Amino acid sequence: MKKIEERHHEIKKELTSSVRHQLRSMPVLRFFADDTLDHVFKMEEIFKKIEEERKKDG
Repeated sequence: MKKIEERHHEIKKELTSSVRHQLRSMPVLRFFADDTLDHVFKMEEIFKKIEEERKKDG
């Protein structure tokens, strides 16, 4: 993540050259760690526990 932040100007320059005929101006780029999968895995574990409890009570 740190390397991406350090090189964000280079990334923006490359993207700008790729889309220069498609966009009027290049938007500001912001990079962040996406922890969505962590939440998905936690929710799946919760659902598994609920299902196991339902089967026991069943």
